[in-house]
Amino acid sequence: MRHNLDPLDEHADDACDAVLQRIGGTHNWTLDTEIEAGGKNLSQGQRQLVGLARAILRRSAIVILDEVSLHPIPLPWRNPPPPFFSEYGFR
Repeated sequence: MRHNLDPLDEHADDACDAVLQRIGGTHNWTLDTEIEAGGKNLSQGQRQLVGLARAILRRSAIVILDEVSLHPIPLPWRNPPPPFFSEYGFR
């Protein structure tokens, strides 16, 4: 997991772990969690969470799209948004 979150080793373990716990806390992941090539041992949703954690760690400007249909999907958290959204500057 550590290598997937920070492939260039630019961030401290504490920072990686903090983001991992905020995004994937219910999965009981640690930085030592093994991820198979291509994420074969993760579901599609879990792979998306790892990608989101990586983007937040890098403070990337991101857009999240789901499915190729481009059909607007209502967000289940409209009010209030999940805590990690405001913590990392998303609205």
